[in-house]
Amino acid sequence: MTHTFPEIDLQDYFRAAPARNAFWEVRWWAFLRGDAYVNPFHDLLYAFSRKTSQNLVNRSRPMRKVTFTPDRLCIRSIAGDTREFPYRELSVFELRWNQVFPAGPDSYSSAPGNYLLLVARSEGEEFRIPVACTGTSLSRLLRELYDQRVPLREFVNGMRSFRLATDIPYQRIQALKETYGISW
Repeated sequence: MTHTFPEIDLQDYFRAAPARNAFWEVRWWAFLRGDAYVNPFHDLLYAFSRKTSQNLVNRSRPMRKVTFTPDRLCIRSIAGDTREFPYRELSVFELRWNQVFPAGPDSYSSAPGNYLLLVARSEGEEFRIPVACTGTSLSRLLRELYDQRVPLREFVNGMRSFRLATDIPYQRIQALKETYGISW
């Protein structure tokens, strides 16, 4: 059982489609025809703002890989050095699975995006690493982690969950706490 997930940059997560050339959207012919409410100077200002906003994205951050092994969490940087943290030594170990519905001018897809935010703390170090993850791979990982009685907390869209299920009755939660040794 080893599950490896690549880190993602959430700023670029929904930029799957290439951006159009903003200068093509200037309505020169409509202005020359005399169409009402057409201002090419406003279009040019909008085009310049879109051109400069694409350069603000920080692409120089090195991306890491997160590997879940049977007994430890391994974080490998792009340089090749690996830091290992046994699950029992983590004071905080949370897996937060999020479904994000993109909105705004930079989103090109109406499909939700899924990512997993790993929150871990060990000996004063805290990690908040967003990784690319699908629901099926996460459910397999959670099943194996719970079967090994790894102490973790799991969230789906900010709600406490167990194996991606959020609507769990009280009696079932008490049984899960006893069976898997988790804290709710």
